[in-house]
Amino acid sequence: MQIQVTRLDILRTRASWPDTEFRPAYVVARQNGDSRNWRAADSPLPTADGKAKVTWALADTDEYIRIPLFSYDISPKGDLALAFMFQLGVTAACEFKGNVAALHMVVGMPAELVYAPDGTPATLNYWFGFALAS
Repeated sequence: MQIQVTRLDILRTRASWPDTEFRPAYVVARQNGDSRNWRAADSPLPTADGKAKVTWALADTDEYIRIPLFSYDISPKGDLALAFMFQLGVTAACEFKGNVAALHMVVGMPAELVYAPDGTPATLNYWFGFALAS
């Protein structure tokens, strides 16, 4: 499987966003000769109960692939944050319902630490987007 990771500057993107709901996305040009069937997660991936299903935007013949990013609140503890990211990638592959030949993951940076009222770290807010090809 081919894996590509792209970083998107969330602060810069948010600063230039119009006065509407913030819905960041990364747009990538399809490489010449790439005839794979691309799907981009067009909704947040299910993270807890697994009942919600992701919707996929098709980009089979499009010249560009738009990969929307969605906000996730994850544990501020490093080991649990890494486990969550691994779980999210596996969930994306499982929700895809097909053989995954390529994965393009877009991560928003920086992650934002959110504090509880008592001043302790409560969550780490992170943005992710996924596109997969068969």
